[in-house]
Amino acid sequence: MPAIKGRTAFFSVLPGYLLLLLAAVLCRAAPAAEMSDRVPASSEVYSWRLPPVPGELRWVNVKDSSAGIIHIEVLARAPKGKPWMFKRLAAHMAITEQALQASVVKAGGYGGAYPEAYYEERARWNALDAAGKAPVCTT
Repeated sequence: MPAIKGRTAFFSVLPGYLLLLLAAVLCRAAPAAEMSDRVPASSEVYSWRLPPVPGELRWVNVKDSSAGIIHIEVLARAPKGKPWMFKRLAAHMAITEQALQASVVKAGGYGGAYPEAYYEERARWNALDAAGKAPVCTT
């Protein structure tokens, strides 16, 4: 009879172990090789979340990409803040695909913003680019 008790005890905890195993597989961090599949240079995905910061949700909106440079804006808001109550951390930033891949954690942001500030900063960057002095984030 002890073997039956042991087997019964084993099968009673088996579903819990299977759930833990399933959670570990589904929630694992993606290796860098998989990240490149999720951050296309062609900006197929408009918005990407950045790593969490206490008291703030941060994300990037991809605006354009060309010649290996991705143009983004960086936004933030309070976790329970209204969607329209955000702050613009960077109206425009030129960044390489590798730097963007290293920065984002998940597809999907928390909203967009009126594009005027982005267009003004992008025009400044374009002028610097024409002079060969435009900054591009590589890390």
